[in-house]
Amino acid sequence: MPRRGNFFLSFLFFFFLSILSFLFFRSAMGRMVSGFLEGPSNIVRSVSFTAYAVTTGSSEIDRLRQQIASLQSQLIASKQQQKEINALRDQFATEKLEFSKLLPAKVVGMKSFLPGYSLPEQFVIDKGASDGLAKGMTVVYENVLIGQISEVREHVSLVDLSFHKRFSVTAITSETQALGVVKGQGNGEFLLDNVVLSDELKKNDIVLTKGSVDIDGVGVISDLQIGKIISIEKKPSSLFQTAKLSRLVDIPRLTTVFVHR
Repeated sequence: MPRRGNFFLSFLFFFFLSILSFLFFRSAMGRMVSGFLEGPSNIVRSVSFTAYAVTTGSSEIDRLRQQIASLQSQLIASKQQQKEINALRDQFATEKLEFSKLLPAKVVGMKSFLPGYSLPEQFVIDKGASDGLAKGMTVVYENVLIGQISEVREHVSLVDLSFHKRFSVTAITSETQALGVVKGQGNGEFLLDNVVLSDELKKNDIVLTKGSVDIDGVGVISDLQIGKIISIEKKPSSLFQTAKLSRLVDIPRLTTVFVHR
């Protein structure tokens, strides 16, 4: 019986306390205290939401940046692939060269090249001995002579361009059939030299390779375009006349070339 009495008294106490609490928070003083307590609560909620938003926003920005970087990489790769496809198409359309004997190679290095100051005199290509390349092989783009392989490693090769100072090849002009030797002068320049005075040289005539292939089939093949005559130097007192040539290909912009095997 005493236990029931204590329980009843406890119930009445908490019941009246609940009523008083309700009346208090309904009063002006209660609303003021409630508002006071809600202020810190709202601040905590606001700070928590802001921190969440900043964290979430930062993660979203990072994700978007990664997506943009990935798309840019894909675009660059697509453009590079398109360049290679165009080079293959143009090379395949060249009638003077048998496509089956040509090996596509990427230009992976340009020695002595400083844009706006000097032109490259050598290329490094991504094909070498493991691909069947050998010293002396001809490197072309379409039907234009680019250079000749001077060094071969297992997976890369060094190409002396047609205006390298140590490069020379016998040549003939396409219109007047004048014979001579094309000699590299460095920095993008080359000359048709050793042309006898009795041979005729004409401005804008195209100079072709005469051919210097050895018994193994290695060397500079014939009928490749080298350059175009832009000026002629002929002196009666000299044994030979010379002609300055202009390039037919924008060498620094080449990304793919072809090795004749």
